[in-house]
Amino acid sequence: MATTTEILVLGSGLPLPAEGPAALRCWQMLRFLARHYRVHFGCLAPAHPPSGLVGKVQAVCHETHFIDQPALLARARGLGALVRGEAPAVASARHPALAAWTTRLLQRRPVAAAIALSAPMAQYLPATPGLRRLLDLAAKPVAGARDAAYALATASRFDAVLLATPNGAADFAGMAPCARVACIPNGVDAEHFSPHIMQRNPYRGATINLLFSGALEHWPDIEAADWLVRQVFSPLHARHGCLRLHLVGSGVDRRVQALARHPGVQVHAAVSELRPYLAHAALVLAPLRQGAGMQAKVLEAMAMQKVVIASPAALDGIAAVAGTELLVAHTKAEFIAQVRQVLAADASDAMGLAARARVLADYSWSASMDRLIALIGTPAARSGT
Repeated sequence: MATTTEILVLGSGLPLPAEGPAALRCWQMLRFLARHYRVHFGCLAPAHPPSGLVGKVQAVCHETHFIDQPALLARARGLGALVRGEAPAVASARHPALAAWTTRLLQRRPVAAAIALSAPMAQYLPATPGLRRLLDLAAKPVAGARDAAYALATASRFDAVLLATPNGAADFAGMAPCARVACIPNGVDAEHFSPHIMQRNPYRGATINLLFSGALEHWPDIEAADWLVRQVFSPLHARHGCLRLHLVGSGVDRRVQALARHPGVQVHAAVSELRPYLAHAALVLAPLRQGAGMQAKVLEAMAMQKVVIASPAALDGIAAVAGTELLVAHTKAEFIAQVRQVLAADASDAMGLAARARVLADYSWSASMDRLIALIGTPAARSGT
């Protein structure tokens, strides 16, 4: 370990794999911080968390404390807060046992910096001499007017507030001008999503395979998949029968399943490993029509050196050079034209190399966490008892 500086991280939950970007951000933060600091982690956890995950978290942390927060109790506290005119998410996350553990830890350990992984977690970190406090609002976005007001009021009392995208950071800074705001992007594990790792071919036959992946049980991705099939792929397939469009997700809504009735469309549900589908795809399509925040699936494809054709909404927070590192299409005609152009020109190697280089430079978890570590620095350790 490069330094004995101690860091406290407080989360709204364990970094469960199924919980999405917030859980992934939490896990990557713990993993990378542990390379530089002695990390303590406390959170509200399910009553019976997976033992493997608990062991995984404990392996990278010096001290951990998991508090069982029954969902019914949290909901009751939130409803009570609404009646009292308070912030419901803050009340839902309030637990005296976690507060007591945090207070004791700060008293007996020389913790130099603490990170609250959501606005409700900020309530556990009162101003303490010598303690550098960071509030990460990228881990769990604020929802609801009262909780948003709490986040804005709390932000100015922290040493830094973290957002995941430049636009998000700029918007928050405009609403909370006294807050010190920094952009720490979500990233992609470029070591895991590497084109240099051999992957089995999940596709069959002499076909040209196009890929769309996402959370196919969520409305923005459902709408994008439906639009892609009806407006873009069907006209392409009518002229190029060897094309196949693969819709891949860990969960798939019945409306997406129904898209398999279209010629050339295949739906893959309950996929736990995306890399084989990326590795053997001719190109990746990301036609998201609405949404906010950096799109992890675009970065994963770029990390695998794939050509990505994306809509502007799919690139929110991603600063990549159109025409060099990826392709941008605004309309169905542009999507169709660019698919044909990529497949005909076979210029994917140079663009794929440029795409991965962009991810390694700016959007790998390593690059993102390096920014966080630079922001924390090596503050002078507090005196512990």
